[in-house]
Amino acid sequence: MSAPETPGAEMEFRPMATFRGLRGVPIVAVTRNSLYPSVRIGDDHLVIRVIGSRRLNFDAIESVGVAQRLAYQVTVQPRNGPWSFSTNFATRAAAAELLQALAARGVPLAASASAFLEENAT
Repeated sequence: MSAPETPGAEMEFRPMATFRGLRGVPIVAVTRNSLYPSVRIGDDHLVIRVIGSRRLNFDAIESVGVAQRLAYQVTVQPRNGPWSFSTNFATRAAAAELLQALAARGVPLAASASAFLEENAT
């Protein structure tokens, strides 16, 4: 699913699907990718591929949340712009791995993501 956690190593995740949606409207997707979705985390940025790849520096991310709908949906809210970006994972462990990697790099987690990680730790 992802590369080993080593300093300077880029991590790659393979969600079931990725979405670009409107900020504050969690159910509606403007675009989606279920053929070749991916999320990559570098030292100072996240790249999410929906239709095209979108790079977000960690300091440009307002928060990262999680919800369980039909899958485990991790949603990234950038500080600026009308968009949000979501990834859907089939398993709780896969979503937790992405959240842990982001938290370890100082990306702010929403209360839902923090609680999710605490539940996953038990």
